[in-house]
Amino acid sequence: MAMTIAVANMKGGVGKTASVISLAETLAANSVERAAKGQDKRKSILVVDLDAQASASFALAGDEKLLTLIKQGRTLDGFLDRFLVRREEVDFGSFVTRQISDVSHRNAPLDIGLLASSPRLRIVERNLLLSLTRGGYSLDKVEHDFYQLLSGRIRALSVGFDYVIFDCPPGISVLTEIALRLADITIVPTIPDFLSLLGLDAFTQNIWSRLSKGPNGLPPPRSVPYVLINRRRPIAMHDKKVSELRRRVAEGRADYRVFITEIPDAEGVPEALERVTTFPNYVQKWNAELRSHLVDLASEVDSLLAVPP
Repeated sequence: MAMTIAVANMKGGVGKTASVISLAETLAANSVERAAKGQDKRKSILVVDLDAQASASFALAGDEKLLTLIKQGRTLDGFLDRFLVRREEVDFGSFVTRQISDVSHRNAPLDIGLLASSPRLRIVERNLLLSLTRGGYSLDKVEHDFYQLLSGRIRALSVGFDYVIFDCPPGISVLTEIALRLADITIVPTIPDFLSLLGLDAFTQNIWSRLSKGPNGLPPPRSVPYVLINRRRPIAMHDKKVSELRRRVAEGRADYRVFITEIPDAEGVPEALERVTTFPNYVQKWNAELRSHLVDLASEVDSLLAVPP
């Protein structure tokens, strides 16, 4: 069974998708390195895009591949529409595109699969919720049934992968709550500024605290969330907010932990995600300074997941 990672935050613009893509590619590239040394087998990563903006889908597949997947209905919203709306018996696994990435490392393609999203996802999810609530379902019942229907299929989908990474949309949705309950670890990217810390507090106090109570007999999250200090800049304000975050944890005043690794505000990340240029290999895509931080983050994640090196 794959190790599952949810990347989430109520606030947008904190680098969730960048964290998902860079972590997925770093985990895959690290495994290529270890396999070349005879230390381990190559690892496979599945990215599940739960965001209707489809940013992770675009960053991995590019516009042409993603457009083809959308036209073929091989997206998460395509599955929900056929399975829950039309009541068709469909194979969830057939909606996953394997070997989606064009990026390689040591002349080996990164083993990354994708369950893509499209802008229709939020419409499909909204229409399902409206239909069920109008049919007499309470929101608690909807959440419970959604979890029962999809959690087993997502677990089955993860067989054959070593990691599953959920890219969750800003705010909250039924799909996000399922991901947070299923995840072995939840990563909350946070820019060390005033508004982002407000978003972090809203996430932990409103969403995480509710999920932790296990309403409707649903399982609570498996661990506390882990804050990833992201887009860190060498300025006094960021220094102050980072110290504040770490002090909260050290004094036991936080319902979260903070990664040791901090990701700097680096040039080239937008271009890497937008695929303005084709990046034939991992080393070209992420510059040396950023790669060192990403490798450290991947090592921390593996340690928390108790994955052997």
